[in-house]
Amino acid sequence: MTSEGHGLARGIEFSLSARASSRIRVTTTLAYARSWYSGLDGVLRKGNFDLPIVANFGTIWTMGRGTLMTIRYSGASGRPYTPDNQTLSFSQNRDVYDLSKINSIRASAYSRLDFRIENNQHLRYGTMTWHVGLQNALGTNNFYSNEWRPRCPKCGILEQGQMPRFPDGGIEYQF
Repeated sequence: MTSEGHGLARGIEFSLSARASSRIRVTTTLAYARSWYSGLDGVLRKGNFDLPIVANFGTIWTMGRGTLMTIRYSGASGRPYTPDNQTLSFSQNRDVYDLSKINSIRASAYSRLDFRIENNQHLRYGTMTWHVGLQNALGTNNFYSNEWRPRCPKCGILEQGQMPRFPDGGIEYQF
């Protein structure tokens, strides 16, 4: 293997952080970013992190008595990926990429909404923190990757999504 070639990355990001009130802080970002790379052939191709548009919106609400609620929404144009060469994949019974189409397909747009409630209580000998939340609250099926299923030759390639709705919670005690 030879580690030669070159890459190119360009982008710009706008960020705004504001205090909507004494208890609410808002942060939002909007980014435009492109990335390309080439191997020894010198042909520039989309990079794995070529996400032309990424937007984030976050809010922290201080509810009082050590309790915070955070909300975050993320959205992005889909990431590029390399499709499978289905003929070779079926004949070899394994996942084989179509190297003539490296990162030529873009997955559908990405979006998710997360929220979390956290409470900190200062006790005599330390601090106890508990939290509960929900990740991907909208249950969007964001593209993750393609998967070859070797034990099911008739099934072929399966598109995998990222994590669906996921409840989260925990307790921590620091002393």
